[in-house]
Amino acid sequence: MSPGLRPSSRRSSADFPRWGAGLREITGGVRNVVCNVGTATITDSLTALAGQGEVALVGLFSREPLPLDPMLLFGSGGSLRGVAVGTAAQHRELIAFMERHDPRPVVDSVHGFGDAQEAFAHHRRGGVVGKVRVP
Repeated sequence: MSPGLRPSSRRSSADFPRWGAGLREITGGVRNVVCNVGTATITDSLTALAGQGEVALVGLFSREPLPLDPMLLFGSGGSLRGVAVGTAAQHRELIAFMERHDPRPVVDSVHGFGDAQEAFAHHRRGGVVGKVRVP
């Protein structure tokens, strides 16, 4: 694996021109891509997909129209899904609501990272009320 693409690394797409092809090469393709940039990185996002993978396009921070090659989807059998995130006004309303009501999630159980498998098993057993948390 390339030292610049370790799973624990946080990188920008600007650090890796044609990152989609590189990611597909070293992983065989990825099942899910969350694309929060928009049209500027959509080609790389689609190129990185494994068979039946999905790109979730969250918001449109870059709106300049770019050509989209439909063969990128047909070749992988993948899909592109738009995820609307709301307006700035809706975000302000949400923040005001949170500040007024201070909602707290219901936590069923907390498991250490080393016990993550037990946390999943606990959730699969059913009867969980609230979040099963692995910090």
